[in-house]
Amino acid sequence: MKDWIANSVFLCLVVTGLQLVACAPAVPLDSAKHAQIMQDKKSKIAQNSPEISSLTIDLEQALEMALAHNLDARVSALEVLSTQNNLSLEQLTALPEYTVTGSYQGRSNPGGSSSRSLNTGRQSLEPSISTDRHRRTVDLDAQWNLIDLVLTAYRSETARDNIKTAQERHKKVIQNILLDVYSAYWRSLAYQDTSAKAGTLITNAEAKLRELEQMREKDVLNIEETAELKVELVQSIQDIRRTSSELKPAVTELKSLLSIPLSTELILQEPDTSLVQKIPTLLRTDLVKLEDEALIKRPELREALINEYIVKRELRQEIASTFPGIEGFFGFNHDGNRFLSETQWQNFSLSLVQDIAKLFTLPARMRQARNNEELQKQRALALSAAIVTQVHLARHRLDLLNTQAALAQSSQQEAKRLSFSSRKKHEQGFSSGMQTLRAQLSEQSANLRASAAQAELQQAVASLMITLGRPVADLEKYEKGGVS
Repeated sequence: MKDWIANSVFLCLVVTGLQLVACAPAVPLDSAKHAQIMQDKKSKIAQNSPEISSLTIDLEQALEMALAHNLDARVSALEVLSTQNNLSLEQLTALPEYTVTGSYQGRSNPGGSSSRSLNTGRQSLEPSISTDRHRRTVDLDAQWNLIDLVLTAYRSETARDNIKTAQERHKKVIQNILLDVYSAYWRSLAYQDTSAKAGTLITNAEAKLRELEQMREKDVLNIEETAELKVELVQSIQDIRRTSSELKPAVTELKSLLSIPLSTELILQEPDTSLVQKIPTLLRTDLVKLEDEALIKRPELREALINEYIVKRELRQEIASTFPGIEGFFGFNHDGNRFLSETQWQNFSLSLVQDIAKLFTLPARMRQARNNEELQKQRALALSAAIVTQVHLARHRLDLLNTQAALAQSSQQEAKRLSFSSRKKHEQGFSSGMQTLRAQLSEQSANLRASAAQAELQQAVASLMITLGRPVADLEKYEKGGVS
């Protein structure tokens, strides 16, 4: 009796504990607990951004550093690892299903019984006991269905294809990160190379504006001359500030991509080589060849084609799952009942099993599978058309920006010559300081436009390469943020 009470109490405690775990409430949104969770996540993000007061870095180091700390790269890499684990799990489902059951059974009084004759209706045996009041049983069963082996083969192939799609998505994430870093680096470098001199010239120009106003008040210059000079200076200041302000956000963007604090002083080094060297080849190559290259190499389209294979396999899998399955069963049993003549025995069976519901729902499931197959084909077709359009637009943009960069560079050279000539004349006393300042402002404005045009050109050639499915850098070299 004591054993029965103890077992009952233990069972009640286990069931109660399971209910408490299952009924654990979710964290309410907009609650204090929700706010604390978000603060914890913010702290983890801060831990991913080490405190750095100053950082000198080149383009290669920037690309490597971005992938080493980028959270998107880590997530996509984990997705690849997860799909690889899924393949192992799917392959394990081909094994027989093994079940081990151990139990303790008891009752409060003896389990006696008797028999009654079917012919006379009288009791034919006196009450007797054939089962112990307390006994233990152990069962080891193995069950295996032949149709499961076929379905496991289909699911394993799909799991292998899912690994490939995850790898293509990871490749796309890496390419996008490299493109963002490459673009932000060149724009930040353009700002770094021109901001100091631009600030000095703006300060000088603003001082000259105040000087012009004083000269007008003293009647050294008339109103018309003062207004004309002021308009020219203000226009030059605005041009410099506008171009400089367009480049400045790239510094913040680059720091964010590198996962470093925005307060860090970032010093960029001039790269030894750039993608601009590839421009002549890209502009000479026939557009049809570029289209074909993009259709073959773009990770998005490669993923879409793999998904087409997956949905085709799903149609065959639905048909296979409808066939009857040959199910085999083998069990090893042990019963601690002392009244049994044999306390251990084996049992086995071979059955033909048919799921009637799957048989009747096969037409509907096949229609759904065919619809999914057609949907995936249309998605791949739409993506192919979009990629072809992107190739044309990216090539056209590169051609346009290449021309603009050449014109900006030519204008920069002319402005530099004029500034040099004006400065020499001023040193020789043949021109005023105002003319020299105007020439310097014009030169700086041309420098900024040329730097901005060069940064845009770098971004355009990188964008075209990504559109073609080419990496802007060696992926294997920079894949510290992912898997190979």
